[in-house]
Amino acid sequence: MNTALIPPDAIYSIDTAARVLGVQRQHIERWLSTGILHTWDPHGGWPLRGQDLIDFLRRFGD
Repeated sequence: MNTALIPPDAIYSIDTAARVLGVQRQHIERWLSTGILHTWDPHGGWPLRGQDLIDFLRRFGD
């Protein structure tokens, strides 16, 4: 995925983040619970910022 297509300041729900990354919701939930995917709000599972998704993709690739 081209990270340039993800606006860094956009806000994503878990469902929308899953669609953007092309995975099922359960993957996002698992990545959040294990700390693989981080959110801007450490006390909640979402919302995710575009920058959170960009950082994830840069670290773990497509």
